[in-house]
Amino acid sequence: MNKLVILDMDGTLLAQRTVDVLCEAYNLKNELDKIDKESSKLPAFKIAEKVAKLFQDIAVRDIQSTFNKIPLNPYVEEFIEFIRQEGFITAIATDSYQFLAENLAKKLNVNLVYGLDVEIINGRFTGRITSEYKCQEIRGCRRYYVCKLWFLRQCRRLFNPWTITIGDGESDFCMSTESDFAIAFNPKSKSLEGVCDLKVSSFSELLDLDYSKFI
Repeated sequence: MNKLVILDMDGTLLAQRTVDVLCEAYNLKNELDKIDKESSKLPAFKIAEKVAKLFQDIAVRDIQSTFNKIPLNPYVEEFIEFIRQEGFITAIATDSYQFLAENLAKKLNVNLVYGLDVEIINGRFTGRITSEYKCQEIRGCRRYYVCKLWFLRQCRRLFNPWTITIGDGESDFCMSTESDFAIAFNPKSKSLEGVCDLKVSSFSELLDLDYSKFI
């Protein structure tokens, strides 16, 4: 049987949200705070468009350099290696930017990446999102450009795997509703916690689980 684990990036693999770190680095914190205040009134894809515009004309190499300084959560590398040894296909699904997630996937030796595509011209971020809207629009979702449920369903078509999902926020809600075993990692969302099979506070806890008993 094929086995797959899909991991969120910001707040799960990474100890901080990418957007927070970038806005701090480029003196955009006040602008981000204003956008965050609108987040409850707008669908998530509209918020993503507003956030992307904040980084207009910033060099991608500078964004990448800043991103690379974000620390991993403890035991992430050990967990990825452990789960690969257990025969799992590994994937990152994030509503952050694809080119950043690909860099992290290479570092961690993760197989698949699904993130937010953006326009880059002459090495600079244009602030324009190019991802196709694929939200499955299930009840309770916030309507993200990056639909992790869509990604989960695509992986099922390709690999027919038994699937674990691990995430911490609202963007992880949709995939957690259909995974075979959903894990909430330090959940910041009551809705996510409500659909997950297990709540953990560290990757060291995940290293101690016997995954064979869930399959």
